[in-house]
Amino acid sequence: MDERIARLTTPKDARTFAKNAAERGRPDLETEALDHARTLQALQEGHTSPAQQAIATALYAYEEAQSQLKGRTFRANRTRQMIANRGALAAAERMVLNRRPSQGYEVLEEAGLQELSFEAIIVRFPNEFSSQAVRAAQARLDGLPSPPGSPPGDDDVEEIEPTSPAVFDDDALVFLDGFRDPDTWYHGKYTDTAKYGTREEHYQMWEGVMRQYPGVPWVGAHMGGNPEDLGRLQDLLDRYPDLVLDCSATRWMVREISARRDAAREFFIRNQDRIFFGSDQVSGDDRGFDFLASRWWAHRKLWETAFIGPTPIFDPDLPEDQQPQLRSLALPDEVLQKLYHDNAVKFLARVGVSFEGWG
Repeated sequence: MDERIARLTTPKDARTFAKNAAERGRPDLETEALDHARTLQALQEGHTSPAQQAIATALYAYEEAQSQLKGRTFRANRTRQMIANRGALAAAERMVLNRRPSQGYEVLEEAGLQELSFEAIIVRFPNEFSSQAVRAAQARLDGLPSPPGSPPGDDDVEEIEPTSPAVFDDDALVFLDGFRDPDTWYHGKYTDTAKYGTREEHYQMWEGVMRQYPGVPWVGAHMGGNPEDLGRLQDLLDRYPDLVLDCSATRWMVREISARRDAAREFFIRNQDRIFFGSDQVSGDDRGFDFLASRWWAHRKLWETAFIGPTPIFDPDLPEDQQPQLRSLALPDEVLQKLYHDNAVKFLARVGVSFEGWG
């Protein structure tokens, strides 16, 4: 490795070096610097063994190739989620054992980066994987059919279908999705995945139904059920043009939007035509003035101002000594106009609801 590249200690610096090398007509240094950037990123994300690092760098190479193809930043959220849930080695093996190649394999092959595919990595580190996975990986690299016993491919994270067809009332005009819950619940209330399933399985089901009903407006309540992962939400908005999000569930929004304030502000501005306001507040005998007032106060502070300080809402999902701080977005006026009014009017117009003539 070039000693200048070897001295670089962050993925950002290595990628900057690669960009400069490309501009100066040094593709050899560009390739070397990109390889180094991926290795540094893998270490940053906790991948320690050579096989784990190889899988992580393969993922990054796939994302980079897709970003070039799409002309925008691409993040393989479902593959990342599978790695987070199962671990890098188990996730790679599961994907390679599918009978049909993953989209990642096909993209890397087309880009001439087949050596970075999960298949190539499994063949390179055979002692880290099952013999069945090694045989399947070698067969795919050789252009041969998958060996007998490989699963049919229903676990392919790039092509997910619903487990059974969804059936809706013929008069349904809009679908509201709000069945998912915060990450904190998946790590606490829903740890029995045999009973509740996993967050990733829930998203797979939802996406399958959205594909089943193209052209129908969808509302992803509570920021699509995952304000913790803005990358996932951006991917969903990019792939499903009929999907919009609402920002309801006050306590959840205060906690998670505040936790990633800068990224959230950028997300709201970028997607200002696809998000509208929601509160998720209901009135009951157990919810007095102070309860409801605190929620409306938090919403207006969060979206409209630059306030940073304590929130009046106690969050039972966090320990008492780890309560969130409200870190507000100070959204521009034109974004607030769309959030509070214009986007809802536009969305309802799609199903024939108009406010013309109202007081």
